[in-house]
Amino acid sequence: MRLIDAGDRIYLDGKTFGHKDMIKERGGQWDEAERKWFFPAEMRDVAVDIARSIPDPVSPNTPIYGSATYNGRTYGVLWEHVSEDRVSYKLALRDGSDSFWADGNCNSVSY
Repeated sequence: MRLIDAGDRIYLDGKTFGHKDMIKERGGQWDEAERKWFFPAEMRDVAVDIARSIPDPVSPNTPIYGSATYNGRTYGVLWEHVSEDRVSYKLALRDGSDSFWADGNCNSVSY
C-alpha cells in the first residue's frame, strides 16, 4: 500500500477492497474519477495508519515476469498495465512481503 499526496487529498494506492468499510469508518471517501480512496490532507495521520495496516503480500506461487528499478531500488515485476495515457507496473519487494503499483516512470524494466 502506498500513499499519493495530491495536495488537498491523500490517496490510498493498493488493494483496498477488502478494507473499504474500515476506510469509510475512519473518514475515507471514494474518488470515482481516480478509482481510489482518499482522505483530506488534514487527515494524513489516519491515512498513514490505514496504509500501514493493509499488507499487500505476494504469494509464493505468484509469477515474477521481470525486474524494474524504481526510485533507486530493484523490484520484481508482477504486472504491467497499459492504458491510453500511461503505463503502470505492479512491483514486489524481494522478500515478497509487500507489493505496490508504480507509475511507468521506472528507470528500467526488463523481461
